[in-house]
Amino acid sequence: MQPTPWSTSSSSPSQSGCLHAFLFAIVCGWVAFVTMVAQSAAWLYDQFQQLRGLATPGWVWVALAIGQAVLLALPVVPLAIFVRPPRFRAAYRTWAIAIGFGVLLSLARLCPITWTQPAAVVQTVLTLLATVALRRLSRTLPKEQHAPSLKPQASSLAAALALGMLVIQPWLRDGALGSPLDTLLNLLAALSLGLFAGALIDRGLIAPLAAERSSAYVDVGFGGVAAGLALLLLGAGFGYDGQQISLMICLLPLGGAVMALSRFALAPDSGRAWLPTAGLVAMAAAGPLLFLDPDEFFLGIGAAEVGLVLRTAFYSFLIAFLIGLALWALSPRIASPPRRSVALGSLAATWIGGLLIYTFAGQPGFYGEKLFVILREQADVSQASQIADRNERLRFVYTTLTRQADRTQANLRATLDRLGVAYRPYYLVNGMEVDGGPVLRAYLAAQPEVDRILDSPRLRPPPRSGLPNLDLADLAPPDIDTPPAPSGPQWNIRMIGADRVWDGLSITGKGIVVGESDSGVQGDHPALRDSYRGRDGQNEYNWLDPWNGSRSPVDVGGHGTHTTGTIVGAGGIGVAPGAQWIGCVNLARNLGNAPFYIDCMQFLLAPYPQDGDAFKDGDPS
Repeated sequence: MQPTPWSTSSSSPSQSGCLHAFLFAIVCGWVAFVTMVAQSAAWLYDQFQQLRGLATPGWVWVALAIGQAVLLALPVVPLAIFVRPPRFRAAYRTWAIAIGFGVLLSLARLCPITWTQPAAVVQTVLTLLATVALRRLSRTLPKEQHAPSLKPQASSLAAALALGMLVIQPWLRDGALGSPLDTLLNLLAALSLGLFAGALIDRGLIAPLAAERSSAYVDVGFGGVAAGLALLLLGAGFGYDGQQISLMICLLPLGGAVMALSRFALAPDSGRAWLPTAGLVAMAAAGPLLFLDPDEFFLGIGAAEVGLVLRTAFYSFLIAFLIGLALWALSPRIASPPRRSVALGSLAATWIGGLLIYTFAGQPGFYGEKLFVILREQADVSQASQIADRNERLRFVYTTLTRQADRTQANLRATLDRLGVAYRPYYLVNGMEVDGGPVLRAYLAAQPEVDRILDSPRLRPPPRSGLPNLDLADLAPPDIDTPPAPSGPQWNIRMIGADRVWDGLSITGKGIVVGESDSGVQGDHPALRDSYRGRDGQNEYNWLDPWNGSRSPVDVGGHGTHTTGTIVGAGGIGVAPGAQWIGCVNLARNLGNAPFYIDCMQFLLAPYPQDGDAFKDGDPS
């Protein structure tokens, strides 16, 4: 039996000297430091711009990518040209190509924010073009980078896909898919990234190291570091709207697993070992690309949610690192592909396990963007100003709006019913929120009764562990004495003179019902629980949560609790402590959209039961 190209019994390792190893370690640190700092700093800068209400132009991202590439190329490109030991030269050349890939993929960031679907298409097309260019470039590589001839094994691919499923387990549990179109486009993007990574690492690292082999520990260890940094560079260039942060974390530790897999992916016949590498990288990239909404991460919905994303990415990192470490430890024993039955059994077991985790511990289903279709004909309620009685005036407005919407939406509703498309009608603004993609959008836009169509962004659900209901008392550090609740008017109340209105005119808001539309309200907060109109558990007509469907007042963001307290809070913190409040969630996790805002406005105009119909069950009184 002939030894494989990785056999440790063959020729002795090349003596490249300690200087090359020391220089390699320094450049590794430089590449990792510049890449991670540049991408993190750019994302934090963009968050700062968002807080200021400013958008970062797309050309800035291209300029930042070029600047990062220049910093990385300063040591890498000269070393790729002048270093003579083959394994070090192979690593530097692989990194140089990965750096150029990042500059090319920065063009996808010219897409405006929230254009995630076009960005996914651009990324896929650019990556496929880069793969074709890489194949042509490989024909001009030095002779040693064409030897030996390598062949992908089906069992090796099965093993790679099994390991990839283990790596994305945290995303299956904590993430959620977007729309079917989002899922398809990002799956294609992940496959294209895996294809490029497989071609790059196979032609740039695996073949040269197989030709210039050393001990198994040295080959897998050195190759793992080189491949891991190459994947770090690819992830930094590929991500969009913050996805690059998670991609970098998830792809970096895959280098060891990639090089270890290549040991038993190779046979002494024709072909190359790119396929297992492509499968493993594509699987790992599919985690953040499919199960992370870049809009949420980019817009900084909240520190808690960013923390959840980073936690998930860290778990994925840890799994990949442990897999690579284990395969490195076993590398001297890995000299041939696993049995096909073992590989396929492992693939089936990991994929069944992943499916069970996704089904029972994750958020199965699609949670994509929707369309908000606004009709041309809007109701005229100007006559309401002539009705003196408030209840009659509200009833007139409600009746006029709902009848107008029912009449003008009839044809569209019938068409959508025939097509089996889900929708939600609205009357306050005569419109409909519709589940659909570009094809349905084009069809609806051509209908004569349609005025315009807006995007209706939707948050994907958080992990089932959830984001905790915010208790403002929890914000105080536990080792510091919390001051007692205020017993008199606070500075804000005294500044506007509200306390003098209480005392001098005996007006505290009693008899008034305040409608609160915000991130929610913490219903058991001491300053708010007694003024809630449904405080005896009567939440019907008093509370509505179109975002998450909560049955009683909760607040995962905190802002609504704060503003409600400013209005009606007891203990001297609210302007009208004698008033009651009802609430609606239109700004869950600090993101709103037009339909959810209208949901709450309709509820406050004519409250209805939580499981009721806004068109039929609304009661303006």
